[in-house]
Parts: sequence; structure tokens; C-alpha cells
Amino acid sequence: MRIGLLLFLLIFTPVLMQAQSQQKRLQIVDDAKHEMGRPYRYGGERPSGFDCSGLVQYVFGNNGILLPRTSSEQSKYARRTKIRSLKPGDLLFFGSGGKVNHVGIVEKNAGGELVMIHSGSSTGVTRTRVYDSDYWSKRLKFGGVVVDDEDILVSDIPKNERVRTRTPSNQPESGKPRTRSRPAPEHPSGSTFSAEDLKRWSDKQKKRIAKAKKKRAEKKAKRKARKAKRKKHKR
Repeated sequence: MRIGLLLFLLIFTPVLMQAQSQQKRLQIVDDAKHEMGRPYRYGGERPSGFDCSGLVQYVFGNNGILLPRTSSEQSKYARRTKIRSLKPGDLLFFGSGGKVNHVGIVEKNAGGELVMIHSGSSTGVTRTRVYDSDYWSKRLKFGGVVVDDEDILVSDIPKNERVRTRTPSNQPESGKPRTRSRPAPEHPSGSTFSAEDLKRWSDKQKKRIAKAKKKRAEKKAKRKARKAKRKKHKR
């Protein structure tokens, strides 16, 4: 009985985890699409205006995943991977020399087409086909994974601490505002958050990120130790 249960868990647990991560990725992409048309604002991290990393932090934060604030810090936090291995909901990092100065969210990476949603200084939040753009294709550096199939670092944000999104600034041809596939979390009073509320939330984010980084580093160290031990036994 126990052996059968163990086999069941060994077979179906990875499948379940992969399905959960895929669902999380699709929700991240859906949320990023919802912000298309927002204006660019240097240092912006709210629907009134986003810079590139502010958009990424906002979208992932509303999905319970806490990320550092700048594109450079996000590139160090994410697990670096090859461009061809990226999936929707992963990140693309751009820069010149050895510096990262821009980040986008992968919407599509198939059939030789790489599409991202990002906030550009001259476009605001938009969709870009990377390989069709001389500017972005020349600056593409590497990809990054945040939503791992085997280890999703998720910190639940209390509903009364999430940032409420507003009606999208761009509308379809029908003239009717677009609607989200799921309702946006709201402040108990129904109003948007004040600067003090956001600062408190930001401080909590920093603590949780530090804790998550420490936890991930410990897990990596344990995996490395187990790998070294297995190699020693083989000898």
C-alpha cells in the first residue's frame, strides 16, 4: 500500500508541479498583456506609469512572486538560461557591455519568433518581436527563469496589500474598456494605495526577497553537497 502510494507520488507530483508552473506563467503573461498601453515613466512601478523593471516587479508581485526592483538586480535573482529554452512568463534581459539595463516578459518563443511585453521609454508598455527589431536583437543578452517547475519561490501577499489595477488606458475598436479574465484585488476602502502603503509593502518585499534568496542558496548548497557525495561513492 505504502509502496503504491510512493510510486503514485513519484510519478504524478512532477506532472502536477509542471502544470501549476505553466498556469502561473500563463497568468503572468495575461496580466502583462492587460497593462499594454500604459505610459512609460522613469522609476514608475504602478499603472499610472511603468519603467521596464517596474512593470516586471508589478506583474510578478500581483501573482505572489516578489522580485528586486531594478533590471540588473532581477537578472541576478533569476536563474540564467539560454534564449531557446525560454517559455512564456520567463524574462529577457538586454544591455550593452557587461551591464543589464532592460528587461521584458516573454509572451512567445516558438517557430523562430521571440515576442516580449515590456515598457520602453519611447513606446510605453507594448509588445515587441525581438528578432524583427535591430535595436533589441543587438542588445539581447540572456534569458532568466523565475517560475521554476521544481521550485517556485512564492510569497503570498495579503489581499489588502496588493496594488489595485485601473481600467486600461487603451481601448479596443468597439470603444468598450477591456476586462480582465479575473478580478483585480482591491483595497478594503476601494481606493488605490497611498505612497506610505506602497513603501510599507516595498519594505516587506525586500525582507521576503532576502529570505527567499537565503532559502534558495541553502537549497543549492544542499544539492551541490549531495551531488559531490554521489560522485565520491561512485569512485
